[in-house]
Formats: sequence, structure tokens, C-alpha cells
Amino acid sequence: MRFKFKLGTKINLIVISIVLLLSVIIGGVVVNEVTKGIKAFAIEKAKGDLSISERYIRNKFPGEWEIRNGKLYRGDHLFNNDFELVDAIGQDTGDSVTIFQGDTRITTNVFVNGERNIGTAVSPEVREVVLKKGENYYGEAKVTGNTFQTAYMPLKNKSGETVGILYVGASQTIIDKILSDFMTKFLILILIVAAVASLVVFWFTKRLQKRLAAVKSALELAGRGDFTAEVIDDAGDELTDLSKSYNEMKENLITMIRGVLETSDQVAASSEELTAGAEQTSRATEQITEAIQQVAGGAETQTQSIEESAKALEEVTSGIAAIAESSAEIAENTAEAGTRAEEGGKYVEQTSQQMTLIHTTVIETSKEVQLLNERSKQIENISKVIIDIASQTNLLALNAAIEAARAGEHGKGFAVVADEVRKLAEQSQESSSQISELIRQIQNDMNQSTDSMNSVKREVENGLGIVSRTQKSFEVILRFMMDIGLKVDDMAATAQQMSASTQENFCGCNRSDSNFKRIFHA
Repeated sequence: MRFKFKLGTKINLIVISIVLLLSVIIGGVVVNEVTKGIKAFAIEKAKGDLSISERYIRNKFPGEWEIRNGKLYRGDHLFNNDFELVDAIGQDTGDSVTIFQGDTRITTNVFVNGERNIGTAVSPEVREVVLKKGENYYGEAKVTGNTFQTAYMPLKNKSGETVGILYVGASQTIIDKILSDFMTKFLILILIVAAVASLVVFWFTKRLQKRLAAVKSALELAGRGDFTAEVIDDAGDELTDLSKSYNEMKENLITMIRGVLETSDQVAASSEELTAGAEQTSRATEQITEAIQQVAGGAETQTQSIEESAKALEEVTSGIAAIAESSAEIAENTAEAGTRAEEGGKYVEQTSQQMTLIHTTVIETSKEVQLLNERSKQIENISKVIIDIASQTNLLALNAAIEAARAGEHGKGFAVVADEVRKLAEQSQESSSQISELIRQIQNDMNQSTDSMNSVKREVENGLGIVSRTQKSFEVILRFMMDIGLKVDDMAATAQQMSASTQENFCGCNRSDSNFKRIFHA
């Protein structure tokens, strides 16, 4: 069973379906991009935390890294089982922190089964990059069965040999929490947008249906020959132009029909004159017959009768000639009306072509605006990530300033650097917020432009259908005018034939009159 829906219902279903489909697609893309962005942010955070932790250790424990008596030292400080250090760094950064002697963990704030995870070896891929190549390692890794965004740094002695590793890692739990909070807010936003879009589309389609109903009612009346209805639409869009075009077409058709009616009246009057002329011809013929029958009664009387018949035939000939002339004028007027109707059909066809061009242009412009909207959303996501990084950097700068204050005289230089980092973070955060606000305004403008162009596109499609029906009406009118022209041409030809026949009778009467005069004088 095929369901039939009204235009408003179709528009509502299409728009709501598109909104839901776009929401699902955008949701998938956004989740994927946000996940990548958060992971990238976590790695960058791990990099920053690793750098800060290394500076903290370097400033707090001056000297060189070295293996002494099988244990890891920096200067005079022993790092084996120094849990207080890794706990302090982990508390300030929120990360897991581990120090390796060679490839073996000697101190960490990571617990396994309630105990610190020391005495275990680093993964082979990290060992290859950090211990053998002496390079930093960044990436996702499994630590005690959990996923972390990690950063490893080689600890080198004064000879440049790698004697240990400093590790800092951000837990996947943070990423999952941020993503969960984002998805909750995103779903709420999608539902709100879908509800608002549904209300707006419902209101718009109701208004559009009322306007189309007015045009439809006027066209139905025009189809039944009633041109009294006038379409009033002052919205200022393409449907308004269509209403004005209909009103102009209605006035032109009324004028044309009035001309046809006047021409028809002239044809009727000419037909009456033709009938009267025929009756006169009939009476004259009867008089001629009576005169011929009375020839024996007197040639003079017959001659007078023939002269009267000749005069009557002359009058009939003049009347028929006038009818023929009127028929020719009617034929010319009918041909002119047909030409005007044909020109009107061409104008309607040109209007259809122009509306088709507008429809194509609107579709292409809508695609470009949607592409710009997608790019601006990507920029907005990047701006949000920058804001989050700036916030974390500001927090790290504050923690660094606190640690510099604890370090006393040795931490003054580090405090100055931390203060500059904090200022730069605040400036970055402020600039990113301004960028986000500007992008949000641009997105709102582009969304409004997309809605307007979609509205124009739908109304142009409706206008194309109405113009097509108008063009067909012009074709019907043109056929009617051609039929009237053919009939008027036939009438003119008939009048000419009657005029020729009457002229022959007139000549015959003249000849009879001459003969009777000769007979009378004889």
C-alpha cells in the first residue's frame, strides 16, 4: 500500500530525517576527532609533565646521573625506592611516574595488587628507542594492564651513556571521562537542535501551505473561467513573484478574452447582416419571378420591376461586401490574438528556464556553504583543544611556581620561567576563546544561510510546477484561437462567394432589363 502525504508532511519528514542523519554522522565524526584530539592532548600533556619533572629533579638534586654500587644516583641522592619523590610529582601532575635503572623500575607511584610495581622491566619497544638509541619515546602503551599516554626520557651520565629512564604517563581514564562528559553534552545539544528544527520547519511549512493554497485556489477558479480572484502575497520571495506573475497573466487573459468576445459580437452582427441580405435577395428573386410571369401583362411594368430588382441586388452586393470586409478584419484580430498568446507561452517558457537556473545556482551555493560550515567546526574543535592545553599549561605553571617557591633561592630562575609560561597560557586561552566565539557566530550565519537557500530551493521547485501548468494553459488558449481563426476564414470565403453570385445575378438582371426595354420599344 502506497502512502500519500501532503507537501507539508513530506517537507517535515525530509527535514527531520536529514537533521537526524546529519546528527548521527556529525556525532560519529566528532567523537572520532575529539578522541584523537584528547589523546594528542594527553600525549602533549605527558611531554610537558615529563619536561617539568626532569627540570624539577635536575634543580632539586644537582649533579650527574651515575650507577654507583649497583644503584642509581644523581649527585649524592639515591633514587632507588625513593617513593616520596615520585608521589610528589604524581600529585602535582596527576600522572603516573616511574624511574628506571637501566630497563628496571626502581621507584614508581603505580601499584599492582596493593604493592608498588618495582623490579619489572620496561617494554621492548621502549627499550629499543630510549636505552639503545638514547631518544625520547612518546605514545600509547600498556602499563600494568591499563592504557596510558606515555612519555619516556633517557637519563644519561656525564659520558653520554643512558643509565636510566624517566617515565610520565596520563591514564586513559581521564580521556574516557572527558569523552563521556562531552558526549552527554553533545547528545543534549543534538536533541535541542532537532526539536528546534522540527518546530521551525513545522511553522514554515504551515505558512508555505497557506500561501500555496491561495495560488491553487486562484488557478482552479481560472481553470473554470473565473478570473475574479486575485492572489495577494507580500512576503517578497519567489512565491510573491509567482503571485504577481499570475495576477499579470490574469489581467492579460481578461483583456484578450474581452477582445475575443468583442470580435465574436462583430461576427454575430455581420452574420445578421448577411442573413438580412440573403432575405433581401430572396424577396428580390420572388419579385423577379412575379415580374417575369407578368411580362405578358405589360413590358413597361416588367421593366420597372427589373430595375427595382437590380437596385435590390446592388444593395445586397454592398451588404455582402461589407460582411466580407468585417470577416477579414475579424480574421486579422484573431491572428493577432493568437500571436499574443504564442508570445505569452514563450515568456512563460523563459520564466521556467530562468527559475531552473536559479534552482541549480541555489543548490551549488548550498553545497559550498555546508563545506565552509564543516571547516569552521573543525577549526572550532582545534580551538577548544588549544584552550584545554592552555588551561593545563597554566596549572602546570602554577605548580611549577609553587615548587620554585619551595626550592627557595635555587628556584628563582625557574619561578620567572613559570610566570612567563603562565602569562603565555593565559594569552593563548583568551585568543582561543575569541576565535571560538567568532567561529560560533560564523556557523550561526552559515546555518541561517543554508536554511534560507533550502527554502528558496523548495519554493523554486514549486514555482517550476506552477509555471509548467501555466504554459500548458497558454497552449490550450492558442489552439482555441487558431480554431476561431480558421472558422472566421471560412466565413469570409463564404461571404466572398455569395458576393460573386449576387454580382452575377445583378449583371443578369441588367441584361434582362435591356432585353425587355428592346422588346418594349420594338
